[in-house]
Amino acid sequence: MERTIGPLLVDRTDRFLGYVWRGHGRRYDALDDGGSRRSTGRLHRGPNRFPLEETWPAIYTSFELAVSLAEIMRSTVASAPRQFRFTEIEVELQSVVDCRAFDVLGIDRDRYLNDWDYSTGHALALAVRRTGAEAMLVPSASNLGDNLVLFPDLLRTGSSMRVVRSVDPSLSKDRGWIE
Repeated sequence: MERTIGPLLVDRTDRFLGYVWRGHGRRYDALDDGGSRRSTGRLHRGPNRFPLEETWPAIYTSFELAVSLAEIMRSTVASAPRQFRFTEIEVELQSVVDCRAFDVLGIDRDRYLNDWDYSTGHALALAVRRTGAEAMLVPSASNLGDNLVLFPDLLRTGSSMRVVRSVDPSLSKDRGWIE
């Protein structure tokens, strides 16, 4: 079933059962959405830039560990990767909207992927949220694969997220000198 929301054509919603990866700080639980409740991102609004009543949380995940790692590498300073954990999560959702076909949605890919202006991503996420969907499928900003972005405040009865395993990779080392 297709829905038109404003100028956006939002593709049909489907159930989803599968595994995803999430990169997150080691001091946080893998299913914690607290960071998104503080700071704004491409597909969620935080109180650092928006009034509280215009905010919503999100949990960003990727279908592959490499894509999750690439997302973290894009958004952190070079010395930070040693602070991250990568967790595989089993997800069962009742309603997910596939937003990967930008041409069908009438969205300019470059505007969506702009690292400094998230207004296109926010408009898309808001349109998806208005359908009542629990999550959305989107291309990764790393261009390496796809992401599943969950809206934990919209999870329905029967939907679930379960931690499968976590990995604390050694991604950098302290040399104390430059080669």
